Amino acid sequence: MITAETPGQLIKDTRLLNNLKSRLTRLFTENLPSINDRFNYEKFPGGHPISFTKSHLALKEPYLVCEKTDGVRYLLMMPAIPGLNGIVNAEAYLIDRKYNFWKITVHVPGEVLVGDNLYDTELIFDYGTEPRLLIFDTIFCRGTCFLYNNYYERLRAAWKALVYPLRLTKSRSENSMEIYLKDFFEPKDIDYLYNQIIPSLPHESDGLIFTKVEAPYSSGTNSNIIKWKPPHLNTIDFYIKSTSEENLFELYTQNIKLDKFGEIQVRDEEQKKVIRSASNCVGECYLQNGEWKIYKLRTDKDTANNTVIAERILKSIQDNVSAEDIIEAFTTTKKLKTSDS
Repeated sequence: MITAETPGQLIKDTRLLNNLKSRLTRLFTENLPSINDRFNYEKFPGGHPISFTKSHLALKEPYLVCEKTDGVRYLLMMPAIPGLNGIVNAEAYLIDRKYNFWKITVHVPGEVLVGDNLYDTELIFDYGTEPRLLIFDTIFCRGTCFLYNNYYERLRAAWKALVYPLRLTKSRSENSMEIYLKDFFEPKDIDYLYNQIIPSLPHESDGLIFTKVEAPYSSGTNSNIIKWKPPHLNTIDFYIKSTSEENLFELYTQNIKLDKFGEIQVRDEEQKKVIRSASNCVGECYLQNGEWKIYKLRTDKDTANNTVIAERILKSIQDNVSAEDIIEAFTTTKKLKTSDS
């Protein structure tokens, strides 16, 4: 059964797993040998956004905005199978944050497999039951490197080579995972996105993502990608550890050594059982009336936020930027530009 955390067949065979990691390594090194030291190939190579603060209300550079899907993040790797034509079912792999590889079947244009493909995606379940992959960035497409292309070009590559041919033929397969491209908007249209599009989505959404148009794709923490969440959903990923007291647990962030960030009262018996049974239980926590609360336990993650990142998120929580603040800031910017022209 497909779930958000178990999307396919987990690759356990060491030889196959090492071959897949080696292939992914070559995909980067053969195209960008000058930046090898930027990638740690034993870690998830995707980029991670920073949190929205008041300073971002004055963004000047061009950005694209999409809804922040409340799903599970995966890189979609589709190895090359040259010589295919038409729409085909092919083996592909989803790479999670723990650097596990999951084999799935995808229904794609055969021509896209002329070279290796790597896309940044979110796995969601539309209407609660239908698993779908939403592409929001292109790293490699048809064997061509897109790391240094602008964001428009990276999105266009996924649309033209992969998504549009599927929509054109209306081809579907019950045995494969459907692939879509996320919808993107300019900041001036955030009011429409937030108040019209997001409420009508067939899946959960927990905020907005801003991506700078003229910035390259980058692994690790990326200041060119900014996530905004409603204040009550703005969270930090902590290691949650037991204490000698029944309901009291300690919260830690990741550094050279673990840093104690705070404490939390947990009274839910099932949550306490999960925390105590896990060697490194990661919990997504929010701040309410000065006290930390568990939003959800993250079985898809095995690392807490870095201490510096956690402090930035805490700053975002304290800034308490609302949707109305964002809408007003970017709508005002639009009006000012119109009056100046």
